[in-house]
Amino acid sequence: MNRFSKVIKSLIPSIILILLLSAFSFPGFESTQSPAIPKQDDGTTPAATVPAGVTKDEIDTSLTSYLKMAWGDSLRLGILERPFTQTDMEYHPETDLVGIMVSEDDTYYYFSLELNDVDGSVGYPSANYAVELDVDKDFKGDYLLWVSGDDSTEWNHADVNVLQDANKDVGGATPVIPDAGAGDGYETVVFSADVTDQADLAWKRVDPDMPNVVQLAIKKTLLEPGQFYWKAWANGNMIDVGQFDFNDFYSNAEAGSPDLDSADYPVNQLNLMDSTCWSANGFQPQEMTGGCYKTPPQIKKKSAPAPEPEPS
Repeated sequence: MNRFSKVIKSLIPSIILILLLSAFSFPGFESTQSPAIPKQDDGTTPAATVPAGVTKDEIDTSLTSYLKMAWGDSLRLGILERPFTQTDMEYHPETDLVGIMVSEDDTYYYFSLELNDVDGSVGYPSANYAVELDVDKDFKGDYLLWVSGDDSTEWNHADVNVLQDANKDVGGATPVIPDAGAGDGYETVVFSADVTDQADLAWKRVDPDMPNVVQLAIKKTLLEPGQFYWKAWANGNMIDVGQFDFNDFYSNAEAGSPDLDSADYPVNQLNLMDSTCWSANGFQPQEMTGGCYKTPPQIKKKSAPAPEPEPS
């Protein structure tokens, strides 16, 4: 064997090692996409006319806005009804959800968020709008679909984001109510301007016939088998996806309150926000408490009696 052949032979282990390393992620690298997300991009777009569906009415805080207060806000339950500015309590109708319609066709789920009105200064819904999606029905969001409002009546992807709580720490140790076990929220990007593996996964638009309705669409393949809880949001500030659930991150004093009788009045750091309670899609929960659905207790099955011994 000549000298050149010996050199090549000595390099083979190093070449194999380099190829192996290039085939895998390095330790510490955090993927922006969950491998569990189904990859299906068939070039579809949402329907021109959103199908009719189930409507959920929400509190219209414009009725009490002249008093600079709101009913129905519960930081403890994570239900925020505070479409007001911090401290000054100026009412913003584009952050006041008054109704949600959930519908579907063969490809998409649709969430139509009806606002009290558009932002009068610009003439369209200018806040951020979102839907949390709980696919394992434990009252902890698994996905967050959030968008920034604009005036487009065409389905589009501008500022449309889908994030996932892949490490399952949204809501801390206890769902819904506050606890000290806050995590890092929705840490994994599934869809955004920079992550478009599925270009038809999520969309937004303003309803062409109702300028105060923001419509969101998300592919059904992400939410199979179609039984999930959902929770809608309007937020006049930039949504901090790392702070879900908000009541795990803010004390009563830090959050403030829209209740005139509260020691924490007026609203403080959590302002210009409105949310719904958790609502069910595709199934009927058996129990409801405090305006929020509660999972039914598990029924313990009795063990079968031991067979009687045969007579000897």
